[in-house]
Amino acid sequence: MQNPHPMFVLGQMARCIWRDGGIPQATLTLMHTRPLASLQVVMSTPEAKGSDQSELIRLLKTLQRNPPKGPAGPGQQTKFWLGWYEYGPATGSFDHNAQHSMDPGGRLRRLG
Repeated sequence: MQNPHPMFVLGQMARCIWRDGGIPQATLTLMHTRPLASLQVVMSTPEAKGSDQSELIRLLKTLQRNPPKGPAGPGQQTKFWLGWYEYGPATGSFDHNAQHSMDPGGRLRRLG
């Protein structure tokens, strides 16, 4: 994929940072409603600072070539989730057959 959709890349970035799926609901909402502004917030989290920095830089360079614009509509949010779910199995960091659910705190959690 030469120029992936920016929301697809944001989904990959979120998965790189929150490998266990525990992305906070407020962060997820910000990524969907203000994708460009969310980058500063996301990159300043302790989870981002503890993530694979070379991988995050690679993803940021991809976004730099094709930055996200405006709020993400339903079609763009779908691209975010495609990036999220395709990134884990591709890196061997996610069991895509496992079931997940939002916990009461708004975090995505693996069931079982």
